[in-house]
Amino acid sequence: MNQTASIATLRQDCTPNTGDVTGNQAEPVADILVVDDVMANLSLLVDILKEEGYRVRPVASGREALRAAAAQPPDMVLLDIDMPDMDGFEVCKALKAAAETQHVPVIFLSAFARPSDKVAAFTAGGVDYVTKPFQIEEVVQRVATHLHLESLKACLEDQNRELHARNRELEQIRKTQANLVHMIVHDLRSPLAGVLGYLELLQIGGADSLSEEILADVGRAVEACNSANDLVSCLLDIARLESAAMPMDIAPLDLGRSAEAALSSQHSIKGRRSLELHQGDRPVMVNADAGLVHRVVVNLLHNAIKATGEDDRIDLDISQDGEFARLQVIDTGRGIPPDRISGLFEKFAQADQRRRHRDDGFGIGLAFCRLAVEAQGGSIGVESELGEGSRFWFTLPLIGGEQ
Repeated sequence: MNQTASIATLRQDCTPNTGDVTGNQAEPVADILVVDDVMANLSLLVDILKEEGYRVRPVASGREALRAAAAQPPDMVLLDIDMPDMDGFEVCKALKAAAETQHVPVIFLSAFARPSDKVAAFTAGGVDYVTKPFQIEEVVQRVATHLHLESLKACLEDQNRELHARNRELEQIRKTQANLVHMIVHDLRSPLAGVLGYLELLQIGGADSLSEEILADVGRAVEACNSANDLVSCLLDIARLESAAMPMDIAPLDLGRSAEAALSSQHSIKGRRSLELHQGDRPVMVNADAGLVHRVVVNLLHNAIKATGEDDRIDLDISQDGEFARLQVIDTGRGIPPDRISGLFEKFAQADQRRRHRDDGFGIGLAFCRLAVEAQGGSIGVESELGEGSRFWFTLPLIGGEQ
């Protein structure tokens, strides 16, 4: 039997198992291209792989291997190196250069055992190297291992594509939400300003004609409008911070003086609460935007006031921690439930939490605080224990690092 007739006979013997006698369709079997110019090696490999249930395509030359792979890319190639017309290294390089076959794993089967040959095989693009004469169990296991790895790789690529698609969808949803919030808060500003203006006119014009009770109600309505206006401004600033469109003036700032100004702004609402500032003898200088820092400290102090009773204590502490300044607002109020802490600084988590904790004193301003601090290179956090109080803190970069 000549070489051509032998190859034809081998191909006829390599029909895959396509189903069982009940007519149920079997799982897809791997298609393996075996390349070797020695008929005995081809026959042995065909028998081994067919016994394992694979579909096998034997070819006796490198050029025939490339034609077969181009016509129908296989799931794996078992490739001899020493062939007359085109050696295995050239075949592997050609397979890796073609878009249709560059992903196909190539296992070299060769009598060459020199380290340089193995290096050349891997350099050409091979995934494994088995030295002849080979053990049947070794070939079977290596084929199964690399087919499994390719299956896992394909699964991972599918999952990555799905993840990227979902990320794009989520990003589009986020942008839509941001645009909607931006549009709503912009449209709210004008009617709020109108309502507030009429209420203030009513306060002035009705000072002599309205009862104290009605004037008090008008005053509460003015406060509610101011609060709504502050919320609108906060939402706009959050949107600008998230899109990196918030104008900032980063400059040297005495954190102690900023804290003193924030404390002074709370005297009209602090009641009998004790508000004290603690800092060292030397100024703590940071690189920051003075307006944003002031708003962050005021927000934290305001939340502490709302979360404490008239006889509670609030301390504002400034210290240095390595290359950062650390400002803490410490209160002796009721504390925060543990299940609330993880989402306390998140914008959308606040909406659900506010529905469940209407009297906790924390609002969307904390989301603004986080974004404002992080935009200036700092971090923010909280520690709290129910019944004992809370410790809100944030850090900002010191000028010139550690002082």
